[in-house]
Amino acid sequence: SKVVPAVVLIKGTDSQGAETSGSGFIVDPSGTIVTNLHVIRDLVKCGVKLANGDIYDQMSVKAFDERKDLAVIQIAGYNLPTVEIGDSETIQVGDSVLLIGNPLGTLEGSASAGIVSGIRQMEEGYRVIQTDAAANPGNSGGPMVDSKGQVVGIVTFKLKGTEALNFVVPVNYARGLLAGTNSFPIKDLASRLGQATDLFSSKQHPRRWKSLNSGTVKIV
Repeated sequence: SKVVPAVVLIKGTDSQGAETSGSGFIVDPSGTIVTNLHVIRDLVKCGVKLANGDIYDQMSVKAFDERKDLAVIQIAGYNLPTVEIGDSETIQVGDSVLLIGNPLGTLEGSASAGIVSGIRQMEEGYRVIQTDAAANPGNSGGPMVDSKGQVVGIVTFKLKGTEALNFVVPVNYARGLLAGTNSFPIKDLASRLGQATDLFSSKQHPRRWKSLNSGTVKIV
């Protein structure tokens, strides 16, 4: 009841006209939304639907992190419902959690329950939270909440061919992105991607997330 009103459905089309959808959550009454970068990265047109049915046909990008698959977008909102952000550093294996999102882009406001199954270090240089709570395409970008109803993570990917191996980016990684004040149109996002060099690796890590069903991800 605390979180669902602030969970949004994001839909858009890419340059080829293909449609994609995902989830996000509002963190500021003015319409600041946290989601996955892969939900919006290929889009040239994008809209946001709130839980109460209101639709916003325009949005801008405020910040993104390619490595961690995070993005912050903005709609022209006012006095919108928001989530309470928790501290993902306090999460422990065995904690009860809920995933809330819009599986398949149609089952809006769906919730699934589970526990924290593990905390894993990614080869790419960040941590993810493993959970057995069910997630499907369309859940990407949705919040994982703890027993207090506080958001502690952002649903990002699952391993192909599995049912209970879903992974969530800790919400603390998104906190720094919320400090950004500049924004730019969604159509300009593509030209800004792929500019960072990985100085800590001799090889280029693939960071092009396609969907919640993106392929096998190496965890170390």
